[in-house]
Amino acid sequence: MQEDVEEKEEGRKNLKEKNAWRVKKKMENRGRVTEKY
Repeated sequence: MQEDVEEKEEGRKNLKEKNAWRVKKKMENRGRVTEKY
């Protein structure tokens, strides 16, 4: 049971990172916005 939960957490973290990366790319494509993070 515990492993199942950890697997889900891992997936959620990866999703968040993927989304952050996608947003960053979008911002870059919009024309070098000043880095906010």
